[in-house]
Amino acid sequence: MTPFKLIALTLLISFNINANEYEVESDKAEPFIVQGYFDYCTEIRPDDEDEHNFILNCVNSQLSESGYDTFSSYQELITYMNKDDENDGNRD
Repeated sequence: MTPFKLIALTLLISFNINANEYEVESDKAEPFIVQGYFDYCTEIRPDDEDEHNFILNCVNSQLSESGYDTFSSYQELITYMNKDDENDGNRD
């Protein structure tokens, strides 16, 4: 794992720990947090594992440990992350 990705993952985990100290209205993680977990899980996926199942289970594990809701399907995960991309396009 590159130093940049390790730092990014550490920041994500730190953010989640701090978020858990306060009441949060929604149990869904922000799309950028989900994207960070997705990138991490993609990086560590063994070559012999089914990509979609491994990534879904890995991301859900990270989300669950951080107190967030999980996703029921890989497609739901991808759609949710893409919401962040759509919102970025609307910021002028």
